[in-house]
This record gives sequence, structure tokens and C-alpha cells, in this order.
Amino acid sequence: MNIDDHCDECREKLGKDFREVHEWLDKFYKEEKRIEHRRYRHHLEGMIECRKLFGEAAGKAAEMHIKQDFFGYMPHKNDYYRKKKFWEEMGRRKDYIYPSKKPKTK
Repeated sequence: MNIDDHCDECREKLGKDFREVHEWLDKFYKEEKRIEHRRYRHHLEGMIECRKLFGEAAGKAAEMHIKQDFFGYMPHKNDYYRKKKFWEEMGRRKDYIYPSKKPKTK
């Protein structure tokens, strides 16, 4: 998902877009331009750090963001290093359709 999609989800479910949280989580994407940027903040420890920096509600936004990017799973920081096969699988899943993306009706 891109930042705007994450913001839309938060606005719908939390009443605020939390753009600063999504930008913080995805900060390293701008440098790496690859899915591997997630190893820096897309994990339980990153969510906890986000909560400390931005507050409790922002922690919930971070949790949603991470789980959306990982198909409902909340990885731990060590998962990126110990479970390489899992990490590679998460990076390859192109068939997943985000459950929040419903067709718009007129």
C-alpha cells in the first residue's frame, strides 16, 4: 500500500489520517526504493517506538500500517534476520487483495 492508502484506512477507522506516522514508518523507502525498507520500522518494536514518539493512537495507526503491509501479520525485528524464507515470501505476494479496498458504488 502507498501512504495515501494507509492514510485513508486510518481516517476511516481511527478518524484521523496519521500521515506523520506513515511517513515515519516508510522513511527508508525513499532511500532504498525496495520492499526491504520495512526491516527498519515495520515490526512490533517499530510500532512500540512509534507509540513512544507520537502517542497511543499513533501506535494503533502504526499497527494497522504494518499489518496491512504484511497481510495481517505483525513481525518482530528478528524475523527479518531469522526467518529469511518468510520475509522473501511476504515480499513476493502479489495476489493479495487488501480487504479494505471495496469497489466504489454509485
